Amino acid sequence: MALFLLPLLALVVALLRGGSFDALLRARIERLTPFTVVLGDPATGRVTCIRGIPFLALALAIQITLYLPGLRSSPFVLAHGGVVYSLTMVCLVAYAAANWGWGAGARLLTLGLALNTLVICANGGYMPTSAQAQLAAGGAARAHELADRGAFVNERPLGPDTRLAVLGDLIPLRVPPLRGNVYSAGDVLVSCGLALLLYRAMRPQVQSGASSTRHDAASPTR
Repeated sequence: MALFLLPLLALVVALLRGGSFDALLRARIERLTPFTVVLGDPATGRVTCIRGIPFLALALAIQITLYLPGLRSSPFVLAHGGVVYSLTMVCLVAYAAANWGWGAGARLLTLGLALNTLVICANGGYMPTSAQAQLAAGGAARAHELADRGAFVNERPLGPDTRLAVLGDLIPLRVPPLRGNVYSAGDVLVSCGLALLLYRAMRPQVQSGASSTRHDAASPTR
């Protein structure tokens, strides 16, 4: 939860620098396909192409399903939840990579998701988490939940057999009154990427004439 503070800070900074929600509110769907959504801003001619929507939708739907009461403690989820979760992470990386052209924010987001996916896949579908870091973040209850295998959790305590431990959840972060948690290097990159994307979407847009508008429309993302 605390990692969302950085995107929120980017939002505040963007508003203080003259940004607004206007561009987001003015966005209109110009073209829609099963794989791509093209949004246009009538006021500036700015065009944004969002690719890989099915990857995102599939990943989120499956992750939510894995945590549904009753299902998360079912024999199938307990036995195969890690593999299924790994596949959802691959889908998230595919979605982020498909939108690589959005700039530095999208690239940080892709890199962060890729690092998380790498360590999760290397450990059987689970993110290795430091129990000591959990306690340092005030997450005693969370540490107990990780030790209990009665319901699916996409994290496992870090141990001697952990692979790529350096990419696991090792960074304790607690910002009162928010609940503390432990994060990975990939999580930090994802947070930075989201912050940059949000700031870019909120910044003031300057209409620079028809030639610039045509250039934006022809570009993959702007």
